[in-house]
Amino acid sequence: PAENLDFIKTRVSSTIGPVNTAIANAVANVAYSITTPNGQSTGNSFLTVEGRGWVNVREIRLAGSGTPLALTWINDNTWQAQLPVLPGANSATLVAYNFQGAQIGSRTLTYTGTNIIIPASAANLVISEMMYHPADPSGAEITAGFTDADDFEYLELTNISASPVTLSGVQFTSGITYAFPATILQPGARGLVVSNQSAFNTRYGAGLPVIGEYPAGGKLSNGGERLVLSDAIGGIIRDFTYDDAPPWPVAADGDGYSLVLVAPATNPDHALAANWRVSALAGGNPGTTDTTTFTGDPNADGDGDGLSAFLEHALGGSDSQAGVSGVSLSVGPDGFARFSYPRRLGADDVLYLAEISGDLATWNPAGATLVLESDAPSGTGTSLVTLRATDANPDRRFLRLRVQSHP
Repeated sequence: PAENLDFIKTRVSSTIGPVNTAIANAVANVAYSITTPNGQSTGNSFLTVEGRGWVNVREIRLAGSGTPLALTWINDNTWQAQLPVLPGANSATLVAYNFQGAQIGSRTLTYTGTNIIIPASAANLVISEMMYHPADPSGAEITAGFTDADDFEYLELTNISASPVTLSGVQFTSGITYAFPATILQPGARGLVVSNQSAFNTRYGAGLPVIGEYPAGGKLSNGGERLVLSDAIGGIIRDFTYDDAPPWPVAADGDGYSLVLVAPATNPDHALAANWRVSALAGGNPGTTDTTTFTGDPNADGDGDGLSAFLEHALGGSDSQAGVSGVSLSVGPDGFARFSYPRRLGADDVLYLAEISGDLATWNPAGATLVLESDAPSGTGTSLVTLRATDANPDRRFLRLRVQSHP
């Protein structure tokens, strides 16, 4: 700290001028621009865009994105990049930044897509199911040579759009590392990436829509981790962290159940634990769905037990067989109240809302008063949810379960 370093600053300052002059003599200083003409039409899912720029162009990003485009410099002043093409009119604003992070130019390109296959994006692709901690191998699986439970991992992707989606250029960059081959997912179709396809086929059977294996050694963490799925131009499709502790469903942590995204067609936020549930049955349902949807008159009461048909659907009962709701309230030895209710695991068309009141007239969400203690699957398609009060307040309170149709 006591050393005088002014001579270094002087040397740097005296060098800047000659270096800049040398660069200017070696590379022509051209303005940032897009040379690809506006109004092009293409039937491809991606358009190669070309432009000009000087050595001060460090990166080019789509307006509003923090991810740089993958650039190819074909000579000192000419760059190329790939842009996604959607059917119909497209507009892309490409912003150039220098090495100090300052914007040095912005240009907009318009083009038309005549294709019916669209690039994968956050608008059309979800991670619909994860088997991150499979059940231990059975005796038959061990005999077949599969001794590691991680061999049975899988991730499922679903196209939630009305158009075919190409996975070309899509890749997992965190959690696992996997680059998708040129694959088309039709509307509503599912695709799987698995840890070990031979093990997967042994447990689940051949013929499921397996796209490929992720590299050996890149297993999903049993304790939860961050997953990042990127599109062909480096944009984020999904970036979230799953966990093996509440409020995330703990039955997916080695009990044989998978994590299933609730109502994937609604494109839910993957980062919210409330948007995930365990599979209706142990083993999961790779390549298929276990969702059950209510049909009929929601207010009917065919069995005369006082429970509406929609409520029976939500709680895992049947409107053709009289039963009880299964909703209960108890106080444990620790003095804390517990509110429990059964739910049908595949009923993704249902929202379950615990509400609290002090007078039976005004009801409010009980989220600040109750925390999830357990969500225990029965193995028969239902789960018992138990919420615990956050204090042992002796004041009189009323609790109720309200169910309504999922948006």
